[in-house]
Amino acid sequence: MNMMGIVHGGVLSSLMDNAMGIAVMLERPGESTVTSNLNVHFVMPAKAGKLTVTASIVHQTRRSVTTECRITDAKGDLVAISTGSFRVK
Repeated sequence: MNMMGIVHGGVLSSLMDNAMGIAVMLERPGESTVTSNLNVHFVMPAKAGKLTVTASIVHQTRRSVTTECRITDAKGDLVAISTGSFRVK
């Protein structure tokens, strides 16, 4: 929590990058991947409480994977949404 009583945007960004990275690793086991692009849109402040992070694969080629991720609060309201591109080495 930051001094305004909300979850810092950098924490939310890190959660989404991590969740999308896990989705990519599960989809492409044994392959080395790295985040090449991360876009984040903050929809509303995230206050103290349960947050749910959901990531999925949108598209993939031999050398790249595109993902999307959503964070919702305990009421199911959308807090943030992101897309990520991952390079497959």
